[in-house]
Amino acid sequence: MRGICVPSGLNPYGTGGRTAIGDTTLSMFFTPKHTEEGHMLWGAGPIFYLPTASDEALKTRKWGLGPAFVGLKMQGPWVYGGLISNVTSVGGGGTPFVRRINLMTIQPFVNYNFGGGGALASVPIITANWEANGNKWTIPLGGGVSKSMKWGELPVNAQVAAYYNVSRPTGAARWQLRIQLQTFFPRK
Repeated sequence: MRGICVPSGLNPYGTGGRTAIGDTTLSMFFTPKHTEEGHMLWGAGPIFYLPTASDEALKTRKWGLGPAFVGLKMQGPWVYGGLISNVTSVGGGGTPFVRRINLMTIQPFVNYNFGGGGALASVPIITANWEANGNKWTIPLGGGVSKSMKWGELPVNAQVAAYYNVSRPTGAARWQLRIQLQTFFPRK
């Protein structure tokens, strides 16, 4: 994962030493309309894998599809839960130029919210590449800080976190630095 930017935080083929945009994953969740306060919120839906890589060495040239699930609970200043998904290739088998994909992502999270929009959080992205030879798992440990604010009328959340990969495929990075900026578009 050295120098690779891929949306789901994984480098499924251990290509190392590249800087590029990887393929894209898109998850959608259908949730119950009403949930009682203090109960677990949950959702289920599809995950799509789109071949959008900008570097030949990272391209899978595959479309993928699979199930995705999310659950979370808010209790006082705490928010905790997790996401899990597994996406597999849609269509024929792999060739040297068209790689099969079978990728699982597990994303547990715990968040402690302070007043004023600040928070401490641990949101590791655990991945398994079932098609890889050798170690299939990347397991990071760590955490970071975030701050929610408004830019004019637009709600924004900025996050910085660092994770050490306690398990990783050969050639993958030991550390991850995650810097995120999220915007929200509230309904009117």
